[in-house]
This record gives sequence, C-alpha cells and structure tokens, in this order.
Amino acid sequence: MKRMMGLVLILALTLTLAACGGAKTTTTPAAGDTKSPAPAAAKTHLDEIKAAGKLVLGTSADYPPYEFHKTVDGKDTITGWEIELAQEIAKDMGVKLEIKEAAFDSLIPELIAKKVDLVISAMTITDDRAKSVDFSEPYWQGGQVILGLKEKAGQYKSLADYKGKTIGVQMGTTGEEEAKKIEGAKVKQVDKFDAVILDLLTGKVDVVICGYTVGKNYEKNNAKLATFQQLSSELNGVAFRKGDKELVAAVNASLAKIKSDGRLDKMVQKFEAEASK
Repeated sequence: MKRMMGLVLILALTLTLAACGGAKTTTTPAAGDTKSPAPAAAKTHLDEIKAAGKLVLGTSADYPPYEFHKTVDGKDTITGWEIELAQEIAKDMGVKLEIKEAAFDSLIPELIAKKVDLVISAMTITDDRAKSVDFSEPYWQGGQVILGLKEKAGQYKSLADYKGKTIGVQMGTTGEEEAKKIEGAKVKQVDKFDAVILDLLTGKVDVVICGYTVGKNYEKNNAKLATFQQLSSELNGVAFRKGDKELVAAVNASLAKIKSDGRLDKMVQKFEAEASK
C-alpha cells in the first residue's frame, strides 16, 4: 500500500513539474507605467549610401578641366579635378564613387528624381537653384568670361561690340543667363559644351560664354582661342536634394579636410585649374 501511495505521489509531482515547465510567462506594466520601447531611428540618405557602399555622382563631363573624357590606358575615362574631388569625398565617407553622366541642364532634375546622390559639375551657387536644391559650402571661385578666336580679339572692346553677334552657350548654365543680358546679341544654346567650342572653331558662332576656369584652360591649350571680357564672379558648390542635411554635413566636413590637408591644391595644380579673381 505504501508503495502504491509513493507511486501516486511521484506521478503527481511529475505532472506538476511538467505543467510548470510548459507554462508561458507574461508580464504586465506596473500601474502608471505607460512607457513603450522607442522606435528604431529612420535611416537617413547618408545611412543608405554607406550601406550600399557607393556614392552616385551626377556630372556633365564636357567641361575641362573640371570634368571631361580622356583616353587612359586605351579606355574612355571621365577625369578632371572635380572628379578627383568627388573621389576624395567618397573616400572620406568610406565608400566607392560611381559616376552618372548627363547633360548639364538635366542634372538637377536627375538629383531631385533620386537618380544620383549629389551633383558636382562646376555648378554655380545661385538663389534660383537654391529654391530646388541645397548647396555645400563653396569650394571654388569661378565666374563667366567671353571666349573667342584670338585673331578677332581686337574687335571686341566693350559689350556694345557684341550687338548683332551670335554667342554660343551651354543650356542651363549661368553663361546662358549672362549671354541673354547682352543687348542685341543672338544666343545659340547647345546641350554639350564641346559642341559649343566646335561651333566657335567652325564659325557657327562668333564667341562663347563659359566659366572662367574653363576659358583659361582652352586659352592655354588651343593657340587659336583667347578669353576676352570677364562678365561675373561666382562660387561653385556641391548640390543636394532639399533637406538632405546629414549628407550635406558629411560633405562639408570632407571639403574642409580636403582644403586643409592640401589635397585640393594638389588636384587643382595637377589639372592646371585657375580660379577667377
């Protein structure tokens, strides 16, 4: 009988332990405790760039010495001092640079449409553009100049001498805006700047308006060309989508380092880029 009672007790204990082991534990907040776990912070555009491991640059590679095509080791390559600037920014961010080329006047639409992360393309900081995009701190002093055939330089002493002349410009640039200010001049707009230069050399336009740094570059490298009047002074900056404050801050920090540690000076000297006065 005792043995039977012992077996009953053992069985009862086993069932009790099994029931306890399988039970689910739930907790309820203490009275007055209304706190809930904080939601995970939303990923920023900068977070997404770092997670992807690449920074997508929008540029118009037809504007030497800023950015242009060159055959390197038998391959068509986009190079220029601003391309190296973009590469250094990507390096500082710990990612690779991917270049996406487009016509200059489509760069801001491409940026807004999220097809590129930022734009570096000798872009002047203007109030009108700032309505659509945000800008970094300025990194270059530019401006607009008139570029023409050296043999005709004596014909143009003042802006009045351009009356009735045809001025070639790249669409969407501040050079186009300056050309429209010249009274009596005709303006021919072209998508690519190398086509503007071709028009000048073949007599389809009388002069062109371009960035100071670009004009001086053509003057150095083509004996037929010379810069005439300087029309403006401008500042170049990196363009971003509106409100992309984390990426703007990261690029501004990188630009400050690139200027202070001598990297900017080296790339400018390498490509013989001349800033305006």
